[in-house]
Order: sequence, then structure tokens, then C-alpha cells
Amino acid sequence: MAIKHRFTLMCDEIRREDNGKFIVLGLYTPNISLMSLPAILPALTFFQYLEADRLGSFSQRISLNSLETGKVIASNTSMLNVQPQANVIAPWTVLNAIGFRNVMIDRAGAYNLSVQ
Repeated sequence: MAIKHRFTLMCDEIRREDNGKFIVLGLYTPNISLMSLPAILPALTFFQYLEADRLGSFSQRISLNSLETGKVIASNTSMLNVQPQANVIAPWTVLNAIGFRNVMIDRAGAYNLSVQ
């Protein structure tokens, strides 16, 4: 299966309105700045725009890692649902919201989001 990553937004939260529009709250551009360390982020969300070449539900493993130490600071598993869209054959657009709660950041540095 080919899934193409188009872009990811990093923010506090994503909400969906009744009309289907998304509200992005607390967009980070480009870095997270904290007053002191260690710090706990009550919510951290990654909103991905992907394209897929086939329909179905697929499991995904997600982790947020420190590039310096390799330590996993947040992880979860979820389903990625690729659903048919009106008047579209392929590729199909997939909006993937990955949310973490109470993320402990204990050091400054680079972090990596891994989605498998």
C-alpha cells in the first residue's frame, strides 16, 4: 500500500465543526517554546494530510521520540481509515489526527514523530 505524506501540522488540539470544517487550536510554527523544563503539555496533536492508493482500515503505531536520547516520550496505536469519497477514484485523501495527552518534555532538543 502506498501512503504519501503531504504535510503535518503540530498544534494543541484539532476540533471538527458540524459542517465538517476543522478548527486548529494552538498551532506551533515551527517549534514548541516552553518557559521552563521539565514541562507537561496537556495536549499535543499532529494533524496529517495523507493520500492513499487503496481503501480500508489499517492499524498504525505512533511514537514521539527524542532524537538525542532515543527515548519514547509518547506512543499509541490507532486505526487509519481510508474511505471512498464522492467522485474520486484514487488517490484518496486521508486526514489523520494523532493526539497525545500529558506529554512530559524533560529536555530541549529535536524530537521525531514516527508513524508505522
